[in-house]
Amino acid sequence: MLPFVNQSRRRDAGDVVALEIARQLHGVPNLEIVEPGLVRDELLRFRIVMEGGISLDSARVLLELLQADLVLAGYVRELQDPPGEGGAPAADFTAILLDRQNNEVVWQSTSSHRGRRRRLLLRLRPVSTSQGLVCRMAREIATGLSARPAGATAPKQLGGRTSKR
Repeated sequence: MLPFVNQSRRRDAGDVVALEIARQLHGVPNLEIVEPGLVRDELLRFRIVMEGGISLDSARVLLELLQADLVLAGYVRELQDPPGEGGAPAADFTAILLDRQNNEVVWQSTSSHRGRRRRLLLRLRPVSTSQGLVCRMAREIATGLSARPAGATAPKQLGGRTSKR
C-alpha cells in the first residue's frame, strides 16, 4: 500500500486514510499486507517522489522491489471533523488497485460521505469524527476487495494478497 496523496486542507489526511485502509485490510483472509513503513523505506531508498501521485512506472518499480502482485494507492480530497456543535465530519477519497502482471488498474473505489449525528450512516450508529467515518468507509473497501465472485482468479499479493473485482 502506497501513501495516499493528500489534496485536502488537513495536513495528515493521506496518512490517516491509507493507514486505516491498511488496518481494515489486515483482517481480510488470504491477504498479506506489506508493512507501510517498509514501503516508505523503499520509496526513500530509491528516491521515488509522489508529489502529485505515483506514476505507473514508479508503481511498477515498487511492486518489483516489494515482490507484490498488486499495489493500492489513492487520493484524499477531503477529510475534516465537524466545525462546531451539531456539525458532521466529511471524508472524500479514491483508492486505486494496480496489477503488476497486467500493468493496469484492476479496481477503483471513490468514497464520499458525511457523518450525521442524527441519521444513520452505512446502516450503523451515527458517527461524529472524521476518524470514525474513515474507519467505516475503509471497512466497506476491505469488504469489497475480499468479496470475490464465483470463478474469480486466485488471491494475489497486495503488498499483500487480494482478488480482482
